[in-house]
Amino acid sequence: MIEYALRCIVVLAAVYLFDHLLKTRVGRRRTFLYALAMALLTQLVVDNLTAWRGFWNFNRDAVLGVRVPVIPLENLLFGIALFYSTIISWEFSSRNLANVFK
Repeated sequence: MIEYALRCIVVLAAVYLFDHLLKTRVGRRRTFLYALAMALLTQLVVDNLTAWRGFWNFNRDAVLGVRVPVIPLENLLFGIALFYSTIISWEFSSRNLANVFK
């Protein structure tokens, strides 16, 4: 089933659009890419370990079947979107709150 993958792609595109609409431009920073790499490494280790140990599993009918190595690709895409949107929110709110309290 491709629905979950399409939703993840739409969410990633929306987050990218918000990055440009809010003029945070987080995705263009090298520090963001380093932080994203660390977050993805953590996600890969924790999610793969817990899925491999059987703490949770994924419905095979709901995912494409591409696994990294144990977790579905869609889970990784969701993690990227979640991290990206969190950093955008942090950057936008800290920039705007700084102007409020001047």
